Amino acid sequence: MNASIPVDVEFRPVDPTHIRLINHGAAKPRRQLEKLIKMTEFLDRRYTVHFMLREDSYDYVQELKRCAAIMAPDRVFFREPVLPSEVVSTVAEFDIGVHIPNPTIENSRYALPNKFFDFIAAGLGVGIAPTSQEMVDIVMKHDIGIVAKGFEPRDLAEALNSLTVNDINQMKRNALKASRSLNADVEMAKLMNIYRNILEHN
Repeated sequence: MNASIPVDVEFRPVDPTHIRLINHGAAKPRRQLEKLIKMTEFLDRRYTVHFMLREDSYDYVQELKRCAAIMAPDRVFFREPVLPSEVVSTVAEFDIGVHIPNPTIENSRYALPNKFFDFIAAGLGVGIAPTSQEMVDIVMKHDIGIVAKGFEPRDLAEALNSLTVNDINQMKRNALKASRSLNADVEMAKLMNIYRNILEHN
């Protein structure tokens, strides 16, 4: 799994009147990030959407900013990206990590992206589309978030709108607990055991 190294993050309770959603990473058109802007049309006013994007595609980022300025100027925000080593501690300022790509390529159906584990390591709840069964299984096993019924902006908005403050706080606590086993140290130990077994039997 693409889990991050363990980071010392404390539980931060959600502000009931200002719940901050975050998506970070590479800005690629195939990720359909504009859906998260469109989602504000259906979201409760307590939610705002935040992006922290690497400008891998400058034109696409500018398109997203223009879209946000038209559709939700007071509810969608962009912040400068940070160094990889600072991602988890920065993302920890938010409440729920969101990710709703369509399974447009076969790889998407089995993906476990870095951002998913960054959300967990940062003690965030997770809001995803049912793109990857692997992600869905982890969300459900550890009770760290919600899975939308489909891939449209309204689908994730409806799932988020159903959450209470207690729900979100519990998701965040559960994410911190899950991060104790879903991290790079644990994954690297698995890899080293594989290497050790290979060497011992050759």
